[in-house]
Amino acid sequence: MKVYFYHTQDLQRIDKEWKAGQFPGHFLYGATHLERHGIDVVMHKHKNIQSRAHLMIYVAWRVLTCRQHIDAIYATHWDGLELIIFLRALHLYRHPVILWHHQPIMKADSSLREMVAQVFYRGIDHMFFFSEQLIQESLKSSKAREERMQVVHWGADLDYYDRIMAEHPVAEHKGFISTGKEKRDMPTLIRAFSATGHPLDIYIAYKACGDNYLEILGDLRPSANIRIQFIKGLIPHELAQKVWEAKFVAICCQETNYTVGLTTLVEALAFGMPVIATRNITFPFNIEKEGVGIIVPYYDSVAWEKAIRHLSTDEEAATRMGQNARRLAERLYNLDTCTAEVAEAIKSVCHKEEKAAPQPEGAAETPQAEAKPAAIEVEAKPAVVEAKSAVVEAKPIATQAGAKPTATQAGAKPTATQAEEKPAVVEEPIVIEKPIIAEEEPAIAEEEPATSSAPSLADQPIINVEALKYKLRHLSHSMQPLVEGMQAIAKNLQPATKRMLSHMPSRQQLMAYLPTRDEMADLWTKTKGLASRVGDRVKNIKKPK
Repeated sequence: MKVYFYHTQDLQRIDKEWKAGQFPGHFLYGATHLERHGIDVVMHKHKNIQSRAHLMIYVAWRVLTCRQHIDAIYATHWDGLELIIFLRALHLYRHPVILWHHQPIMKADSSLREMVAQVFYRGIDHMFFFSEQLIQESLKSSKAREERMQVVHWGADLDYYDRIMAEHPVAEHKGFISTGKEKRDMPTLIRAFSATGHPLDIYIAYKACGDNYLEILGDLRPSANIRIQFIKGLIPHELAQKVWEAKFVAICCQETNYTVGLTTLVEALAFGMPVIATRNITFPFNIEKEGVGIIVPYYDSVAWEKAIRHLSTDEEAATRMGQNARRLAERLYNLDTCTAEVAEAIKSVCHKEEKAAPQPEGAAETPQAEAKPAAIEVEAKPAVVEAKSAVVEAKPIATQAGAKPTATQAGAKPTATQAEEKPAVVEEPIVIEKPIIAEEEPAIAEEEPATSSAPSLADQPIINVEALKYKLRHLSHSMQPLVEGMQAIAKNLQPATKRMLSHMPSRQQLMAYLPTRDEMADLWTKTKGLASRVGDRVKNIKKPK
């Protein structure tokens, strides 16, 4: 089995750095480990394209011109795959589309966009979500289909983080650290740490998701215990080393409807570090119930101050939280578990697709064509044996055709008819001119088994041309009443349009209402004179003492 793996980021660079041990594997959502489960991967060739329309065309072209046989598309996001998904929804693309859905499925703002979205989601065969809460929110939409939705335990690449801990030993872990760039609540975090005085290192992008952190942090004026580093690009390896040097992880986010901060959280679990996090109900687990950290409400700097002081002073509680975090990562939230669940889902979807593939005519008669008379199995004898050689027994015809062996072949007690047969091996070589088979069916021994199976998906075209023609004809027939209605409306509007044009004034009539050039020049002269007199009066005004 083989899948086409699509990622919105530079796959070639990430895969190369992961193989060199410089990139965590969970950023590829199990694609690096699918081979262990019998699934080969064709990596999408990334190209940095800003225009969304150009990106969709490029991705569709790369997918449709892929020369390697694939069984499905596995994607980390649908952004860029829109054309392929629409082709799949119209039954014009035959491979299943399996992807991660990062946010809940929501109802569109306009009815037109909602209609388009209804068609769009029909082209997605299976969706992975980070938590059960995201699925429950999605089920409120009519587009969501529960049988196509699944929670997968997305977790960290533990081998990668174990290697960092081994290669970069730290004598003493100190302070708090905050990483990540998406929807971070910097004002609340800065106010809390400015009040407590505990050291905090912030690593954040200049801009992300509409937030300009350079301006936000500049206006906040952080205290001396807060150090801020602005980052550019995707550098998880460098950030992971910085996180390992700290003692606690702070995840302070804005209120959203998806799992903001989850990447930072699973990294803290892998390192075995206690966390303080904003209460995000879309997280896959409850941080306090699992005993890995402290939860605070949104935008509550006072609650953050209490959590910071408690975690900094209670060493025993902090150690226990760190141990619980690592155990949770090893038990459930790791890359191996994630990959196993993804691989099982991919195989299941592909198996359903193969079963649903159209059967050719006559395929249902295959079992009858393969069956052979039972008498042939009993009476079958060797064909021709050369002189001065040992007797070679002929393989029963029914066994060659794939049927089950009879009682004689299976070693059961022979019947009366079978007992009279000559032994398979004799002392003297025997020459038999004809096989001992009923003469009315001599062709059975020479014919190949009449096997007929359905063609594999690899033999079918990527785009179903006949289905495309049918869809276009159906669309043409559906549009015909609309076209006729528009023509009728235009025909009815013609008399009204003529009457309206007849009542409109002509160009000569309009020109009569406009001032002439001389009148405009005279008006301009009077305006300048008025402005001059007003200016003289303003100059003569005396300032009060």
